[in-house]
Amino acid sequence: VLQALATQPSPRSIVDLAASLGVDRTIIRRILRTLEAEEFVEPAPGGGYLIGPRALVFGNAYRERLSLRSAALPYMSDFVRTLGERQLMVSIAAVVHRELLLVDQVWNPGMSLDLVFDVGSRFPVGQSASGRALLAYMSREEIADTVGAEQGRKLEPRLIAIRAAGGVDFQRRPDQQGHCAIAAVIFPRHGRPRSTLVLSGLGLEDELYPDSPSARQVRRYADHIGDLI
Repeated sequence: VLQALATQPSPRSIVDLAASLGVDRTIIRRILRTLEAEEFVEPAPGGGYLIGPRALVFGNAYRERLSLRSAALPYMSDFVRTLGERQLMVSIAAVVHRELLLVDQVWNPGMSLDLVFDVGSRFPVGQSASGRALLAYMSREEIADTVGAEQGRKLEPRLIAIRAAGGVDFQRRPDQQGHCAIAAVIFPRHGRPRSTLVLSGLGLEDELYPDSPSARQVRRYADHIGDLI
């Protein structure tokens, strides 16, 4: 129930939840009453239910525990200092349950807030530079489970190119003119990669290739972070 509510920003009714989860409405109603009593969910003014405030406690507890975040923040701050007044921000992202999750970000004081995403924002894995970069290091079975077998096959040439580029991918956002992103996989010392370092914002249009100065800089900082986790 919590997962169903967390993946949709608008309220969901008992009927909707019961249908999507394949569970009887009476059981859904009982679960929601229990969750509401503990503030994990709350009723929406116009009807239905939303994720409640107590869920934030658990999300923040996990976020603070991440060695990734503590290792990355000093390098992210240093990276931002090298950018001067450019309209760019530095983020870390990870794939969580078939979605790309923005874990943290740092930007310079002159950054337009219209370009800044909220920490915790979620994006389709196959439609983002970070998501595709991480897909490139998954098995075919994991790719199919994350984005579906058909999309995985369509992405295969792109994933091959990402691996050839050392785990770097690029993105132009069609909904925001001039907004681009460069993402580099963070390779940990042990285990498979699960996160990326991302440089995004304005003025990157001419640097969306693996050997560009910005791409090399993102790759270098991502490697520094990976050496610590």
